[in-house]
Amino acid sequence: MCGEGCGTVFSITASGIERTLYSFSRYQGGGSSPLGGVTLWKGLLYGTTVSGGDPGYGTAFKSTKDGRVSTIYNFGGGGRARTGWYPEAPLIAVGGALYGSDDYGGGPGTAFELALGRSVTGKALYHFNGRSYGGKPVAAMAYVNGKLYGTLPEGGANDDGVAFSLSP
Repeated sequence: MCGEGCGTVFSITASGIERTLYSFSRYQGGGSSPLGGVTLWKGLLYGTTVSGGDPGYGTAFKSTKDGRVSTIYNFGGGGRARTGWYPEAPLIAVGGALYGSDDYGGGPGTAFELALGRSVTGKALYHFNGRSYGGKPVAAMAYVNGKLYGTLPEGGANDDGVAFSLSP
């Protein structure tokens, strides 16, 4: 739960003037505590929150540049069948989808896809195992030549982390 503040969407001009566009609240029924920043795609800002939503495991949201925010996806936990919960890493936009990762889905994290359309559908791309294949994804992924690349702080030969690639 967030304490006094639950996060904001804001803008800063080139001359350093900051403007709050939207303030998240744990009482609004949407998400709260956005940790991964926002991604600009087709004129809208997309991001995630690590708490709030229904049933409380975080959300994906979109925002207009003037601060009209709406929840587009609720992370529902649900183990391996779902996209997971508590997404911390930034989203990336590729084609008509957003890609990201969460800390706890299906074990120690999941890479997921949110397909954008009239309704947003989510699916798990990969469930990390926390051992040789790593876990706890918190860094942004990159998309290069048809593959997603990323790093994980846990797992690998000496539990020092791993680098990975996935085909979406």
